[in-house]
Amino acid sequence: MMSNVLRISTLMMCALQGNCLAQAFVAEGVLKIYKIEDSGSLLERRSFQIVEARDADGNRYTAQIRPQGRLVTLWLKQTNEAYSIDFGAKAIRPLGPMKNPPGLEAVSSMRQMNTQFTSKTLLGATCIALPIYNTTAKGRVKTGEVCISEELGGVALHKSLDWTVKDGTFRNELTITAVQRGMIPDPALFQLPQGFKTVAPRSSAVAKR
Repeated sequence: MMSNVLRISTLMMCALQGNCLAQAFVAEGVLKIYKIEDSGSLLERRSFQIVEARDADGNRYTAQIRPQGRLVTLWLKQTNEAYSIDFGAKAIRPLGPMKNPPGLEAVSSMRQMNTQFTSKTLLGATCIALPIYNTTAKGRVKTGEVCISEELGGVALHKSLDWTVKDGTFRNELTITAVQRGMIPDPALFQLPQGFKTVAPRSSAVAKR
């Protein structure tokens, strides 16, 4: 992370340029993954730290801090390009051009469908609660909910999702626990790492994030 001197210098520059500190932030949270039985009893649990950030230029950074390496989603405002970066595999997967960060893309799509929203306030920020659906043999089934904050650039302040695979039924619970508004994140977070291989885009990459 930046030294205190560099951070203070950056803060002063932002203050001189305008209201950029109002949009910069660093947020932290936790993602818990449960393996559950049909009865709902817990079989196993893993958890990862979550880091969300936006710099003064509006670039967005999301990371799962995993033992095998960070899993990052990066959106660059200047180019409107998004990337999935796997630090464990040293791989970059382009997600294609996006007008908005991935979280805001979901909200924008729902607005175009004239969907009725439920608003909540979490950690002093307003978020829009969106249902998550999955298509199964029984049809379209609601499997969870995500609450996305537009003012924080698409941060999912809370997300709950149930999903079933051959190995069993799982539940993801994501909760943002702290938001530090006005904090300037390390500029290195918003740079594509050097020496990583580029892998083919996958249309479902954002949906599975």
